[in-house]
Amino acid sequence: MSTTLAAKLISDPKTSLALSDSVPILASASPGMSTLDTIKTALVAPGATLTLATDIITVTTDFHLVAGQSGSADDIATINGGVAGRRLVLRPSSDSVTITVVDTGNIVLAGAADFVMDSQDDTIGLIYDAARSKWLELSRSNNG
Repeated sequence: MSTTLAAKLISDPKTSLALSDSVPILASASPGMSTLDTIKTALVAPGATLTLATDIITVTTDFHLVAGQSGSADDIATINGGVAGRRLVLRPSSDSVTITVVDTGNIVLAGAADFVMDSQDDTIGLIYDAARSKWLELSRSNNG
């Protein structure tokens, strides 16, 4: 079942930008969950698990789990699918495979320091700078 979030049309006549009347949320309410809880769950649920292929992933949403190629430890050197201002959170799909985000390709990390994610609880946050065609680090969290 699909839920639709209804909202008043919000527009800015100076920029001709408008927010549509409704936004479909592809989630179904679980017993005991309010509509708002269902929407929150849909908004933070990870997209598809991405499997690295020659150190490259292509993102399709703002939150992905990442698996190593052939189930082995792997590096993320290039991230495709950037859209101006897109924020992205990545985390490993498993505790058994180490994923390292490297400061190379189109990824710029704080202090040029690679980030080793060796726990399913580790995360990295990035934002896409379309003018430079680069993903810039916002945050990292070594939780494991």
